[in-house]
Amino acid sequence: MRLITKSEKKLLLGWGMLFVASLLVWQVFAQGKKRAYFHLLVTQEKGQNALAQLETNLEQLKSKWLRWRKAAEDITALNRYFYGEKTGFEKLRQDLNILFQASTGQVSGVRYDYGNYDDLGIRKVRVNFQLITSYFSFKRFLHELEVFPKFLMVEDMRFSEIDSESGRLRINLILAAYFRR
Repeated sequence: MRLITKSEKKLLLGWGMLFVASLLVWQVFAQGKKRAYFHLLVTQEKGQNALAQLETNLEQLKSKWLRWRKAAEDITALNRYFYGEKTGFEKLRQDLNILFQASTGQVSGVRYDYGNYDDLGIRKVRVNFQLITSYFSFKRFLHELEVFPKFLMVEDMRFSEIDSESGRLRINLILAAYFRR
C-alpha cells in the first residue's frame, strides 16, 4: 500500500524545491542586509567616535576661548594702572610729587630713564632719586606707593646713610613706571 501517489510525490518534491530555492534566495538577500546592517553599525560607531572627538575639541576650544577672553579682560583692567602715551609723562611727574609730599622728606637728584616700547606696546620709565627722611616717613612713603592707583614699582633701594641719633635715612631709590601706547 502506497501512502502517497506519484503526482503527490511530484507536488511535494516541487514544493520542497521551491522551499529550498526560497531559503537560498532569502539567505542571499538576508546576507546582503546583514552585511549592510553591520556596515551601518560600524559607520555609526565611527560617527559616534568622531562626534565624541569633536565635542572634546569643542570643549577645549571653548576653554581656550574663555582663557583668551579672560586675558583680554585682564589686559583691559591693567590698562588703567599704566600711564598713557600722550599725557602720561606729565601725570607721572604729578604723581611723584604727591608721593614725595607724602614722605615729608627731602627729595633730590630726580632723574628719568626712558626705555623703548616693547612688542606689546609697553614702555618702562625708571625714576632715580635720593630721599632723605625719617624711618616712619619712609614707611608712610612705601605705604602710599603700595596703595597708589598707578603701577609704580620699587626696582632698587639702597640705604646710603643711616643716622642712628637723629633717625634720618638717606635712601637711593629707583622706581619703575609703565606706559602703554
